[in-house]
Amino acid sequence: MNKLLHIAADAAHLLLNALVKFWPLILLFGILGLIALVLMVRWAAHRFGGRQSVSSMHADKVKPTASKSAHNGPPILESLERLSREHYTVFADLYLPRHTGEGTTHLDYVVLSRHGIFVIQVEDVTGEIFGGEDDPTWTRAVFRKMSMMPNPLWRNRFHVQALAHFLGLPEQFFRSIVYLPKGVTFKMPMPPQVLTEGLGSYIVRQKEDVLTAEMLLQTKSVLEIVSRTQDREAARQERRAASKRRQSVKVAAD
Repeated sequence: MNKLLHIAADAAHLLLNALVKFWPLILLFGILGLIALVLMVRWAAHRFGGRQSVSSMHADKVKPTASKSAHNGPPILESLERLSREHYTVFADLYLPRHTGEGTTHLDYVVLSRHGIFVIQVEDVTGEIFGGEDDPTWTRAVFRKMSMMPNPLWRNRFHVQALAHFLGLPEQFFRSIVYLPKGVTFKMPMPPQVLTEGLGSYIVRQKEDVLTAEMLLQTKSVLEIVSRTQDREAARQERRAASKRRQSVKVAAD
């Protein structure tokens, strides 16, 4: 028994000496292990739950209800649902011929009122955005991972041109809006029509009368017919096929 006690005492003495001698290394490895654990937890949270939590905190909800146009259309943003039905008509998910005559283009939302025709491009992205109004592409950073995205202001300018050409109206009647509802952070100044919140409020603040009552009625009638009669699934398939054809031509040219 005494022998065992001596052995235990010697072992404890050796362990204590090791701790005293090597405590800086032990502390360092302990800190590194804690940092690694924190990074793993953050990665897991981002990988499996990050998108959902960001969406629930910042994203404008999409309500699966009929749009404010005269048809039972696709879901629309909750902030657009709150617009006055008397003064605003909302159209969602429209496919129109390109003004260049090549295929179709897709419009997320069009809000029609006497104060103008608001063409809304929705970008479902998060992170930090590097780029300005005049840059053809923006850089997006999410957890230090960088990726490129087309400037949505340029893309929506194309949408405005297509809609203006389709309706036969001058472009000054149209209002381009880019909406990023998930709370991105811009690293460069943005024009007022680039929004991360307050979409409905921004539209309501535009008070200048642009369209006459007759123009408003005619435009609403045309867009209602388009929204009610178009085959959205066929249009989506055609756009995917056209995109593949353009990519093939580009690869062949390279």
